This record gives sequence, structure tokens and C-alpha cells, in this order.
Amino acid sequence: DFRHFDYGDETLNSKKYGEIKPPEYNLTNIQTPIILFQGKNDPLSTEEMNQELIRRLPRGLNLIHEVVEDEKFNHMDFVSAKDVDRLLYRNVLKHLDHFPYRSARAINQ
Repeated sequence: DFRHFDYGDETLNSKKYGEIKPPEYNLTNIQTPIILFQGKNDPLSTEEMNQELIRRLPRGLNLIHEVVEDEKFNHMDFVSAKDVDRLLYRNVLKHLDHFPYRSARAINQ
């Protein structure tokens, strides 16, 4: 499920959301392009979870889904792997260079 934050307490959820479970996000409202990266060894974002997310997104959405080509790459590696530049960041920047919604300002100005 893709829900708002769960406070882990029905009373707190009820106070915040008016119901005991957090409401689901309406993913069909998403209109922005998405680049979805996934690690091969990521129990927090499995292939099945990513496919379910993709299935729920609007058809025709500008979507790129890529798996990081390293058998050990997991959720924490997105920020802390020693070779994250080679495995991920260069590819992220390559995709961002092709997005039509770039700022006219250079990043390093």
C-alpha cells in the first residue's frame, strides 16, 4: 500500500486522518515524469513492490524504471555505497539531462 504516515497508534491516526488507518495516496494524480531506480538486493523496495507502484501510476506517464546492476546493491547503498557514483549517480544525471523540465540556471553557479 502507498499510504500516508502511519503513527502506529489508532488514536493518533484517527486524530490526524479521521480514520484508524492512514489514507492511501491517489497515485493517479501524479503527472510529473518519474525515474524509478531499484537495487537488486533491496528488501524495502522489491521488484514486486516496484511493479505494483508502476501498475498504479497513470498510463502514459513519462516513466523510467531501472535496476542498479549490482547483486548486492540495497536500500542504504543509494546514499552510502563506496561505488554509488559509478553504479547510480552517473546514470541519474544522464537521465536528468534529458528531462524537459530543467532549470535554465546551471547547478554550479
